[in-house]
Amino acid sequence: IAGSLRVAFSPRGAPALATPATPPPNDVDVAHATFAGMPQHHAAYSSLDLVVLDPTGGIPSAAQLDALVAWVGTGGDLLVLGEYARAAALDAPSLAGWLEPRFETNQLHSTGVAGSVYRCGLGRLFVGEEPGDLESGPYVHWVRELLGAHASLTPSNGPWRGASSMPSIPGLARLPYRAFAALLILFALVIGPVNFLVVRRRKNPVLLLLTIPALALLTTVALLAYGILYQGIDVKSASYSVAVLDQREHRSACVEARQVFAGLAPAAGLAPGAGTIVHAAPPDGSHGWNRQRFEVELERGTLLVGDFLPSRRKTDQVLAVERAERARLEVQRSGDTLEVANNLGSDVEELLVRDPEGNFYMLEGHLAAGARAELRKADGPRQVGAELDPALQSNLPLTPRPDDSTYAVPPGCYLARLAAS
Repeated sequence: IAGSLRVAFSPRGAPALATPATPPPNDVDVAHATFAGMPQHHAAYSSLDLVVLDPTGGIPSAAQLDALVAWVGTGGDLLVLGEYARAAALDAPSLAGWLEPRFETNQLHSTGVAGSVYRCGLGRLFVGEEPGDLESGPYVHWVRELLGAHASLTPSNGPWRGASSMPSIPGLARLPYRAFAALLILFALVIGPVNFLVVRRRKNPVLLLLTIPALALLTTVALLAYGILYQGIDVKSASYSVAVLDQREHRSACVEARQVFAGLAPAAGLAPGAGTIVHAAPPDGSHGWNRQRFEVELERGTLLVGDFLPSRRKTDQVLAVERAERARLEVQRSGDTLEVANNLGSDVEELLVRDPEGNFYMLEGHLAAGARAELRKADGPRQVGAELDPALQSNLPLTPRPDDSTYAVPPGCYLARLAAS
């Protein structure tokens, strides 16, 4: 993975990773930091492919772990390494909630290393339970395999989420050819026969030096004004988003890929909400930025200006949001069925609920915000798979992608497609 960066955190000043006898490959950069140097916001982790946590001498405080776990929840990869790894992870409340058996995946079981992989929001939590290091120990192949399956949120030279199919604003690229053609035909008639007839009647050919430039300028302004009004001067957007709502802790982790077009960009710029970071994506899917200028102003809070939202140019962005969220879907058992109350703040278009025993229940039709409905039990694995496959193959699929489609919804969880993010 060219240009990738990994960071290892340990409680002491000495490196957690052994110094290799030979230099590492030129596509790997390894950095070391102590717990005291851990960032306070998950945006600081956004350029990393992997974070390795060495708990030999203890674990970071809850405040130090918050930003790291928020980054993992929005799609990052965390490896807790060493013989005390599992005990240390269980001692951290923000990690312990994801070490339940229902969140364990079957990834990397072929490597022969003692350890487990868990879904942690939209990211992955790796717990290695053998002593060793990343340079010569048993984790070398394990780490290379998990990095090979990693897709970063940040647009870069490596694979990144959203690169295959960014959303497109409907109708924005379509030009009004008929209207333009009519204006051009009208322009040709007016600047040609009509103009010459008027000048001939006035018997003053010198007027052509004024009428021809004036008519050309007027037509140019009319075409430009029509194009601007056709596309509008407001802000338009199209987006895909996927979120994990942790109703136990009242937290939400969301990734959104969006395209934005501003007919007239707001002078103040973009003001990200709480827990939101914005990654600008190459406009053509390549890795070139065509001398674009991205600026961050911190005098009046956080404002993103410049090419984060230019006027009259489509802009692609990837957002990672981790914040408190009180919305929830209430689920209660009613005999042989489940009854749900939609308190998510948006209409539910599709819903699949899996009870703690592993049975699947489905919603028939739509469920409006604030409404209640009864769910019927799914007929079998084939029907469940038919509901899950579109979600797993969507533009922003659930990550990590499970081998078994039914595993996408662990027991005691649900999968919902909402009308709005």
